[in-house]
Amino acid sequence: LLLLLRGADQASAELYTSAKSGNWFDSATWTNSAGGAGVPSGSDTVNIKGDYTVTVSNSATCANLVFSTGSSVGYVVFSGPAPALNVTTRLDVGNSTANTTHPGVLTFASDATVTAGQCYLNKQLKNGVTKSEINMAAGGRLVAGLLGTAGGAAEGNTIWTPGAGTVELNANNTLPATVWTNFNNLTLSAGTTTLAANLTIVSNLMIGASAVMNLGAFASTANTLWIDGVPQVAGV
Repeated sequence: LLLLLRGADQASAELYTSAKSGNWFDSATWTNSAGGAGVPSGSDTVNIKGDYTVTVSNSATCANLVFSTGSSVGYVVFSGPAPALNVTTRLDVGNSTANTTHPGVLTFASDATVTAGQCYLNKQLKNGVTKSEINMAAGGRLVAGLLGTAGGAAEGNTIWTPGAGTVELNANNTLPATVWTNFNNLTLSAGTTTLAANLTIVSNLMIGASAVMNLGAFASTANTLWIDGVPQVAGV
C-alpha cells in the first residue's frame, strides 16, 4: 500500500510553464504538462520564460524553478505582506545549461523570503544587455543549502546585488570562487561552509552553534562577527 501511495504522489508532479505575466496564484499565468489549468504546488517543476514576469504575493512552493528556459528573460518579483517562495530542490536564476541567452531576474522585496535546497545564479546574457540577476537591494532573506553558478555565457554575465539582504546557509556547502563572494548579512545556521575565495561581508557574519566556517587558505571580513548569538570582540 505504501508503494502504491508513493507512486501516485510521484505521478502527480507536473511541469508548469509561464503563459503570460501574472500572479503565481492565478491559474491563467500557467500552462501545465497535463494540458490543463492550475497553480504549481510542492511537487511540481516550474519554468518561466517569454519575457514574462511572475509575481509572488503570498506563500508559493514548488520542487524546481528555472527562469528562463527559452531564448528570452524570465522575471520573478514579490508583492504583499511577507511573501515567500519555497523551492524544495533547486532554484536556477538563468538557465544552467550551455545556452547563452536564457537569463533570469529575481528581485526581492524588503520582507520577501526565498528558501531553496540549492540556489544557482547562472551566466546568461540576452541581447547583450540583460544578465542573470539576483537583486536584494531592498532587503529580504535568501535561505539555501548551497549557492552555485553555472550557465553557458562568459564569466561576468551575472549580477549579484546583496543590498540590504540576508543570506542564510543551512547545510554543508562550498561557496564558489566567483559570483558569491560578497554579502550584506551572512548567516551560517548549520553544516560546514567552505570558502573557495576571500569573502567580504558588509554587516554581520553570524555563525550558529551547529555551524562551521572553513576558511582554508582564504579570509573573510565582516563589520561584526556573531558566534552562537554572541557578538565577538574585534581582533579575537
